[in-house]
Amino acid sequence: MINTIDLPNEFLISWRKHAKVIEGELFHNWKNLSEYTSLIQNNENCLLAGISKDLGLEYRREYYSIDAVFYDKYNDKVPNLNENWVWLRNIKIAFEHEHDSTSTYQEISHLAITNCELRVLVTYPWMEEDKLLKSYTEIIRRNTTLQADNSFLVIFGYEDNGQKVAWDAFIYRDKKWYKL
Repeated sequence: MINTIDLPNEFLISWRKHAKVIEGELFHNWKNLSEYTSLIQNNENCLLAGISKDLGLEYRREYYSIDAVFYDKYNDKVPNLNENWVWLRNIKIAFEHEHDSTSTYQEISHLAITNCELRVLVTYPWMEEDKLLKSYTEIIRRNTTLQADNSFLVIFGYEDNGQKVAWDAFIYRDKKWYKL
């Protein structure tokens, strides 16, 4: 199991690794939002499936309106239930994916009230990263019960030179965002 301190970096390393494998498909489907989202989170060989294997965690899509959650199947699942049921008592990672960066305040708000070790937002900004990060900071700081340090990872995706998809990532630490 990965140490909580290393979890954001390990997630990002795995994200970039698996995104590289499907880079051509991501780029080809850049404007086909349903197919693009499927490549990220909705099919058997999606990016999140690869990340779950790398991190040694299970993942489940659409858990309590969170796009995906990652969990330890031995320690986080409620025991003694039907094998096919997934009821969790802990979440390691909550994941939100949003194409429209103008509505990501909703995703950050949702992540801020979700109890887990790491909160990940992936989006595709049309505005400056700094403006989005500043708006996220305001939401996070106003949550009085949240231990936010090292628990928010934001990954911005870009169409790079009309040839591939590129990624920038930021971690929230000491009430600021740091580029990874």
